[in-house]
Amino acid sequence: MTSSHDSVLILFPLSYPYSGKAEDTFLNPEIHYLIKSFDRVIIIPASLDGDKCPVPENVDVDESLAYYLRLSLTQSLLTYTVHSILSSMFYKDIADNLTISMNNKYLMRLAGYVGRATLTKRWLTKFIREKKIGLEQTLFYTYWLEAVTLGIGLTKKTFPEIKLISRAHGFDLYHERHNPPLIPCRKKTLELIDRIYFISEQGKNYLNVKYPEFIHKYHVSRLGVPDPGLLSEPSRDGTIRIVSCSYMVDVKRLGLAIRGLAELAKRKHNQQFIWYHIGDGPLKNQLEELAVETMPTNLHYQFLGQLNNPDVFEFYKNTPLDIFMNTSLSEGISVSIMEAQSCGIPVIATSVGGTPEIVSDKVGKLIRPNPAPEEIASAIDSLLEDPRTFSERRSASKENWNKTFNADKNFSSFAKSIRALVN
Repeated sequence: MTSSHDSVLILFPLSYPYSGKAEDTFLNPEIHYLIKSFDRVIIIPASLDGDKCPVPENVDVDESLAYYLRLSLTQSLLTYTVHSILSSMFYKDIADNLTISMNNKYLMRLAGYVGRATLTKRWLTKFIREKKIGLEQTLFYTYWLEAVTLGIGLTKKTFPEIKLISRAHGFDLYHERHNPPLIPCRKKTLELIDRIYFISEQGKNYLNVKYPEFIHKYHVSRLGVPDPGLLSEPSRDGTIRIVSCSYMVDVKRLGLAIRGLAELAKRKHNQQFIWYHIGDGPLKNQLEELAVETMPTNLHYQFLGQLNNPDVFEFYKNTPLDIFMNTSLSEGISVSIMEAQSCGIPVIATSVGGTPEIVSDKVGKLIRPNPAPEEIASAIDSLLEDPRTFSERRSASKENWNKTFNADKNFSSFAKSIRALVN
């Protein structure tokens, strides 16, 4: 039973605790701090894709929103469309963005977005009434700044006591991550939300430039990873080992990584290299074919598939590793880079999004946003050529994680700050 004086946090991820959207990397560490600050935590995923992961005993999982959205979509795609064309938001967004909104691809995205938000509003109105949610002591927290956030915000018209916050990461923040480059109903969402927590300074600055009228709502709250209690060992057998970790999709540019590593191996044809990649995704077969076609005989590779957090750290503990590589086209701040630095692995990464806030020449090498394969090869080569500096970068990586991306510090501070919003 929940007392009327108990503080309640209602968390809206995309699929967590289901694995479909791979949010466990982000939320598994954070959830333990949230349950320390709130009397009750309820997780309400928007989809139930993938396998269900365990959650702490004192966390409730409510699947009714996911069923509601899925049922509406299954019954008819027209459901989403009808809810959109009956909404004034749909036409307001078109009027505000005439040059882009005439694009059919964007109109379809807008219709889906508004429809999803409107259905979320209908579901939440019923949920609050049926569950007798005490809104004065409840905080609504969406993990991504997307359509569900807008839907909860719209519910404020019926329940003005609703307090709504959201995190903002990458795809849910940057217009340029979409084609055409516009996220629907952005200004309306910002009007309705109480606070936005960006995972990087760059993200905060990005929205401040585009929507400065809402700057009083903008806060930076970095993600973090726990202390793995280990330091990865460098290779000592003459072979250079490089690791990357990401979902296999276009934005991660793993094809560029393969070409950069192949260029490095060709330059240093007497040196043996091994590249490990952690992660799965739709481009796996395509990338394997490219690796076979491109990599010379002194460069070996292993695709390790999707690993959970404990298994990632177990791999870092038991496998000598010299460099972590990230060649993304766009990032918030990569959790996989935080994990590598927590184990003292130097990092080479492209200077995109919030990456310059975690990677520098002190801990590795920051390269141009759109490097040629030759630049990637040169960057790795320059890191390896001075053993003394290379050792210093290993220590600096661990220090950078502890100072800026330590989960215990970051999530503890975040949980306390949002708990104060329901006092």
